[in-house]
Amino acid sequence: MTTVHFELRGFEYSVRFRYDPAIVELIKIDVPGYARSWDPATKTWNVEAVFARPLAATLRRLGYTVLGLDDPPPRQHTTDSAGWARAVFQRVGPNRAPLAYKLLSRLCHPDHGGDHQLQVELNQAFGELSERKKTA
Repeated sequence: MTTVHFELRGFEYSVRFRYDPAIVELIKIDVPGYARSWDPATKTWNVEAVFARPLAATLRRLGYTVLGLDDPPPRQHTTDSAGWARAVFQRVGPNRAPLAYKLLSRLCHPDHGGDHQLQVELNQAFGELSERKKTA
């Protein structure tokens, strides 16, 4: 796969890569026209900084190597990794927990661009909540 280099220049990132029409199309899809420009002299795309990280995330998800932007921080796994989800369900209460689960699943599910581990933790906490309801 192609390596994509990001370099911060003021309020923009210069995006450089060996020509790949798929990457050009991704830039045009992910970055609005007003926030991107092509520099033929340097053969780079200039992308407003606010759009650089989402573009890099899309590229990574599709298997491209991205250099020049900080990699996302590694997730810290604890023995109670689903604690955040339990706290959400406790906070919203038992009547609104199913709605909270549905909404959070839309964000966390990997099929919708979310994180697999977060969805696993959400499912675990919701499953525990359902089990408690059965035994109560």
